[in-house]
Amino acid sequence: MNGHEPPEPREAERVVCTRCRGEQFRLYAGGGVYCAGCGARMGNCRLLLRVPVDAQPSPDGPH
Repeated sequence: MNGHEPPEPREAERVVCTRCRGEQFRLYAGGGVYCAGCGARMGNCRLLLRVPVDAQPSPDGPH
């Protein structure tokens, strides 16, 4: 690994489409996850968007 590629997921973390056995997915801002191969909605997967604490705006306004 050269530091630019993510580590391989453990087998238990691998997600596979049960319709076509695809391993690539499209992630949408609304939280939906769909199979890139057949378009099936992955109902057991959700995309959670989190903003790091240091990237959140200050309650006192911009500095």
